[in-house]
Amino acid sequence: MTEHRRVSLLHTSDVHLGWDSNPLLVKRAFTAVINTAHKLDVDIVIVAGDLFDHSRIENDVITFAIAEMNRAGRQVIVLPGNHDVYDATSVYHRVDVEAECPNVKLIRGQAGEMVRLPDKGVTFWGKAMEEHHPGFHPLADVPTRANGDWFVGVAHGHFEPSGAVSGRSSPIYPAEIASAGCDYVALGHWHIPLDISQQGVRCRYSGSPAGSGFSDTLGEVSIVEFDPVEGVTVRSQPLEDRPPQPMDDED
Repeated sequence: MTEHRRVSLLHTSDVHLGWDSNPLLVKRAFTAVINTAHKLDVDIVIVAGDLFDHSRIENDVITFAIAEMNRAGRQVIVLPGNHDVYDATSVYHRVDVEAECPNVKLIRGQAGEMVRLPDKGVTFWGKAMEEHHPGFHPLADVPTRANGDWFVGVAHGHFEPSGAVSGRSSPIYPAEIASAGCDYVALGHWHIPLDISQQGVRCRYSGSPAGSGFSDTLGEVSIVEFDPVEGVTVRSQPLEDRPPQPMDDED
């Protein structure tokens, strides 16, 4: 049985690298995400879907993403979303992100996949989206916690606050969050940051780092602190436009 330890996460989603309308903005936003991971010295970065905007992105966008994730210098968990679905044409078949970035783990399991980081005492679970449609339920059938790790769900989909079936693609229902058995659920798909915790299960949309309106003002990320005494705390962290930080201190 693993004993809980202190660990911190930076949760982001909906980066949309390769967005045709403003490719420089989304690059700035992702650079700011990685800068913030360094500034706050978090242990893990989570990208809860839509790292890329579509499967037709240029190779230089992939090169940029690889360089930034390597610069992160810490574990990065990436879940495919509805813009970068894990289907036959997926961008993730064009590049082996785990080979190019040894610190990255791509969640590929379309029926659900566990990713354990034993050195951090955290286990993640998520489903890679193959198709964005009403029959795909990103947070259905979460398995039972298998060890004493902190347990984090990662999902990309549309929250249905009433719990009613609306026909929207990739629905997430309040009862699924409440019964997930997770210490935190990191969501993507909505570009606005929003806490939708249910019955004691902490759950949040981080919002897009490019901001809800994809204007020149960057958005924010969610910082999640796990503490064996204090439990789970979540706060918003606004992003700043700053040059990339060096990997080593230059004192």
